[in-house]
Amino acid sequence: MNFFFKRLLVIFLLCSLGMVSFTVSSELDRNKTYKIAVKPLVPFIIKEGDIYSGFTILLWDKIAEKLNIDYEYYDVSATSQLMDEVESGRADLAFGGLVISSERVEKASFSQPYFSSGQRIMVLRNENEGLQSVTSNLASIIFSPQIIEALFFLIALMFISANLVWFFERKKNPDMFPSHYVRGVFEAFWWSAVTVTTVGYGDKTPKSKIGRGFALIWMFTGIFLISFFTATVSSTLTLSKIKGEINSVEDLAGKQVGTTRGSLIAPYLKRKGIRVFEYPNIEKAYLGVKKGLLTAVVYESSVLKYFVTNIDNGRFEIVGNEFKNKYYGMAIGEDSGLEHHVNVELLKFQENGVYDRLYRLWFGDDSK
Repeated sequence: MNFFFKRLLVIFLLCSLGMVSFTVSSELDRNKTYKIAVKPLVPFIIKEGDIYSGFTILLWDKIAEKLNIDYEYYDVSATSQLMDEVESGRADLAFGGLVISSERVEKASFSQPYFSSGQRIMVLRNENEGLQSVTSNLASIIFSPQIIEALFFLIALMFISANLVWFFERKKNPDMFPSHYVRGVFEAFWWSAVTVTTVGYGDKTPKSKIGRGFALIWMFTGIFLISFFTATVSSTLTLSKIKGEINSVEDLAGKQVGTTRGSLIAPYLKRKGIRVFEYPNIEKAYLGVKKGLLTAVVYESSVLKYFVTNIDNGRFEIVGNEFKNKYYGMAIGEDSGLEHHVNVELLKFQENGVYDRLYRLWFGDDSK
């Protein structure tokens, strides 16, 4: 757990304590079975039959054990329903992909953040296998802006060179460089091309002193021009191996991108002009990429890492840096009396290492 996140948790706790200063001494009803609404979300909430597991489930189990209270889970079909369950009083507490936002805090109380996760992009791994893949990669390299710009620059200089050598040779050497402009420049362009590439067929050669002087300059210029063009192609090829087609949100323009219905990231992507397909859960969005219906999935980094590591291992990869960092919290019913107690236990888990052990269990040391 990094220092920034710890400090955020403390600040959030202090603010929460300030808001509930009149309810700090509220006692829990230990004769009551608290209702917990959950929305399954791998790896936070995993449901297999009637058995619940996952990072948030284990975290809550430990909190409830410390508070010595009874509880029971029940499912909802969408993240947005979690807020409805708490607001209506049907649930005493709710969690499962609930990101703390100003809009949600206005509707219900929240625990301090118990998890921080930025958004990442998941795509199929580029294995560069098969004729179709090779053709696609070659086309993307040939038509890359860097190659087109370098090629345009080279052709432009060749055209200027062709005009100059034609102008110098059109009178003294009309057999090789006809005086007619179009035919003459066409022949001169051929000379310019074979000279700059150091091929030098010798079928056309300047005869005037000025023409030969210019040809000498053009030969040495060609060495630098071809070196520049070769370096551009080489760097582009190298970058194409290091980087895939998609490495940031900007690269998603014109692509078909999936995320979950009602997620807070969907409006952000749409504002950037990205075509977004919203799925009822992340599993179906994941299948969309697997079947080729989507180019990428944008979602919480921790969730995507779980899929990449545990499902079809090696076939998918996460690209780009984290963006739009978000904080998960538990929505708490106003009359449940849980808010202060849950926040205190969460802070204790931060201090005694319980939280870090749970984190490593589900996300590993290198996920933080």
